[in-house]
Amino acid sequence: MIMNTASATARKASNRKLLEKLIERTDVALLARKERHTSDMTVSNIPILSELDAQGSGAKRHRKKHGFEFQRSTPIVCGSFNPIHHGHTLMADAASKRCSTEAVFEMSIANADKATLDIEEIEKRLLQFTSDRVQHQLILTNCALFLDKARLLQNVTFVVGYDTAKRILDPKYYTTVAGGVGKILQDFRNLGTNFLVAGRVENPKDGTGKYLTVTDLEIPHSFEDLFDGFNEAEFRVDISSTQLRVQESAQ
Repeated sequence: MIMNTASATARKASNRKLLEKLIERTDVALLARKERHTSDMTVSNIPILSELDAQGSGAKRHRKKHGFEFQRSTPIVCGSFNPIHHGHTLMADAASKRCSTEAVFEMSIANADKATLDIEEIEKRLLQFTSDRVQHQLILTNCALFLDKARLLQNVTFVVGYDTAKRILDPKYYTTVAGGVGKILQDFRNLGTNFLVAGRVENPKDGTGKYLTVTDLEIPHSFEDLFDGFNEAEFRVDISSTQLRVQESAQ
């Protein structure tokens, strides 16, 4: 089923207003849902965006309206999804099983090491989540740092790759923070945040070397309880979005 022109235009305009708000503010989260037409089970290629009040007084009203609810330790699979691939969806499935709670994808339009995404690029990436192969819902944030994500989405489990977990723990990012990485990890603890880490092979370009897991991370002793990891039987996919982009450019 294809939306008529007027409906599509109105949906796009509504989404753009919300995306403009997201670009301006870091305390906003948007929930992206795909509209499924029950008559023929097709999916509109324009997602429905709505503002998500994750922790505030409007949260219960939003949850009742949209059937979405954060539970304690809800797994949040974070990524740039450029592009999304089967590793992401399998990771979300594995996290759902591990946490006994439906996983949700999270994509930040801001990145500590890259430029903020513009609206056109955000819309391009959003289209991926209208595919039938992507069953989990998506949250959009403007949080470049995981501590900002944790403040916005409290009492959740962030599902991250090994390299991301390593960066979270790297003291060089906290040289201006009194107390350093220990202070940041204590903040995560106070916000009810945990991390579930997916491993990777040591040399991803050629698939050689040791398989690195959460046990290879240098976690301060008093904060080891904040980090857990998948074992290889639960989840292992030796592919990344970067590798897929390289393969695509070579074709």
